[in-house]
Amino acid sequence: MKINKDSNSFSSSPFKEGMKSLLNKKVALTVIIILSAVYLLGIFSPLIAPYSYSETNLLNTQSSPSWDHIFGTDRLGRDIFTRIIW
Repeated sequence: MKINKDSNSFSSSPFKEGMKSLLNKKVALTVIIILSAVYLLGIFSPLIAPYSYSETNLLNTQSSPSWDHIFGTDRLGRDIFTRIIW
């Protein structure tokens, strides 16, 4: 009995085939990148956010964007950038 060396006796797993097919599609790859970025932002938000999520500063209400508050503050003095990240 001869073994044909040209034939591929080892097939890829369905997972590998699916990932290869998924990564070849530009829209799917874009969605994966965006979802990964949102997921990582959620995990690392306590390290990135400059203020606490619920910290209020009534002396600094509705301020415009500045170096202290990148997106400004809302009517309760909460940092908008921090609230967007959380």
